[in-house]
Formats: sequence, structure tokens, C-alpha cells
Amino acid sequence: MLIIIRKMRVVLFFIVTLFFINMVQAEPTPLALFKGVEAERMKYEPIQVNFTTEYINDEDFGTITISSLVETAQGMRRFEDFPAENADVFPGSVNILKDEEVYAYQRKAGNTVGNGVRYCDLKEAVRRADFVYDPRILGLVDIPSANKTVKHCMCYEIYTEQSLVGRETINDTNVWHVRCTQTGLATADFWIEEPSFRVHRQQIETLEAGKLKVVIDSKFDSKSVGPFPSEFHIQRFENNKQVFNRIVHITKIVHGKPIPPERFTLASMNLPLNTDVIDYRIHRRIGFWDGEKLVEKPVKMLVQEQREWEEKSKQQSSKQQPLGIGRYVFIISGLLLMVVAIILMIRKRFR
Repeated sequence: MLIIIRKMRVVLFFIVTLFFINMVQAEPTPLALFKGVEAERMKYEPIQVNFTTEYINDEDFGTITISSLVETAQGMRRFEDFPAENADVFPGSVNILKDEEVYAYQRKAGNTVGNGVRYCDLKEAVRRADFVYDPRILGLVDIPSANKTVKHCMCYEIYTEQSLVGRETINDTNVWHVRCTQTGLATADFWIEEPSFRVHRQQIETLEAGKLKVVIDSKFDSKSVGPFPSEFHIQRFENNKQVFNRIVHITKIVHGKPIPPERFTLASMNLPLNTDVIDYRIHRRIGFWDGEKLVEKPVKMLVQEQREWEEKSKQQSSKQQPLGIGRYVFIISGLLLMVVAIILMIRKRFR
């Protein structure tokens, strides 16, 4: 009997030990969750993402839907907004990032020449809010910018404190609620699923009530690819007023497939002829687009110069020729003299 009791104690101790081990393993650290999200998303390169954005009562566009394509490969990025149904409201744009330099072009209705290409460094592109961001941050930030990374969006290196709030459920999915706190300023909350490292919700809020609040709710379904949602809803509030309300639908993701380097060149931007390119670093025009490359002068100017040269040549030739009736008399006389000369040569030969 004593032996049985001892064995039961050993078994009980073993079960309790496993229980506590599992409890410890079941509670990941906030840092592990944040880095898991980063690592999982950064696996996807090269990547192309097609998506649509519904702007709801937007201050700039009103209510409108815009389709976009963003691509990245080997540190290069290309972002294109296609024209909306009403191209006069939003004719589209295309931006390219390569070697830390950005080409940004805002189209005009009908893709006519008018707006030039802005050529600048990454810092200037961020300041001007040129959309040429990493597609892997989609669903992690309300206002994406060219210098944002997944790590930046997760806040764990920016905010001073990290904590695990606990286990919760969102849309019937078990998630971990983790929080970053910037002491005295703001909190950033994330609801992360493990081991997929899908972020189902994100909320950033200043500790000063009502000053700033950002909420991003993501949805995942059978069309979702890896850690990326098929849809996410962004709401931003400033001073208790909603400043924008947007719903993004990811329609297609292609990853692991090589992207031709030509996709990250001026030739891929479908620029109208004679679009000028301005280098904002030196505040000078560096050329005009001739359909294949940058040239010093607009194509129309080169054609005009050719036409002026031809016209000038005609005028010079006409000054050397008789005008009016005299001109025709001169021509006819010359022909008659040639005929007479030929006849005389023939008669002389056959005598």
C-alpha cells in the first residue's frame, strides 16, 4: 500500500510539473509575439499586392474607391494608384523607390502632360507623404509611409514598456492581447494569434483622453495569405472627431515570384511625352521624357526645330529661283535648249 501511495505521489508530482511547464510555455513573452509577427511577414519577398481602398466621407476625396498595386523586391518598391471611376477626382499616381531615391508622379486626367515627376531622397518622400511603402505593413498602420517597417509598426522598440494583458477572443479566434506603453504619453495594444502571428486588432491611444485614437480591425478568411488579412478597417480619431474612415480589401497577393527589374524604372510609369523630371535635391530639372529615356529638350521642341530648319531651307532655295511666270519661262526655255542640242548632236552623227 505504501508503495502505491509513493507511486501516486510521483505520478501526481509529474502531472503537476507538466501542468506548470505547459502554463509557462503557453504564455509567450510580448517580445516573442512582436518578433513573431515581424519574422512571419518579412518571409514574403518578393511580393506584389493588389488591393482597393474605400474612402468613406474623406476630407479630400469624399466617398470613393481606389485600386492600388504595391510591389517590392531586393529593396526596391513600386506603388501605383489607378484612376478612379471619376478620373477628374482622382486620376491616379505612380511612385518608385530605388537605391533610397524616389520618383513620384501624380497623373492628370487623361494622363496628359502637366505634372512633372518629383525626384527626391527617401527623407523628402516621407515629408511629402509619397506612397511608396512596404506592402508588408498593410493592416499594421493607419498612415503608411516610405520609411515604415513591420518592426516600427509593432512599436516594441519605440515604446518603453511591454506587457501581456492576457488571453482573449476576437471573431471566435483565440488571441493574445499585448500592450506597449510609452510612459505618460500613449499605449499601443495588439491582439495577436499564435502561431500564425496574425494581428486581428490594433489600437493606439494617447493617454490624454480624446487627443488621438487609431483602431484597425482585420478580418481573415479562406482567401487570406499567411499573416495578411483579406480586409481591414481603419478608423482615426483626433480630438474625439473621426478624421478618416477607410476599408481596405486585399484582392490578390503574389509572392516568391521574381519581379522584372524593369518594373522599378521610369519606363514602367507610363509617362506622357515631355513629362519633365525635377530633382528636388538640387532644385533643377534634369530632363524630359521622350518615351524611352530622359533628354535635354522636350520632344516637341526638337520637332519644331527640324520644321524651322526645313522651312528656312525652302526659303533660301526659293530666293535663288525666278518667281511667278518668269520661273516657268526659264524652265521651258531650258528644256527647249536641251532638245535642240540633242537634235543637233544626232544630225551631226549621221551625216
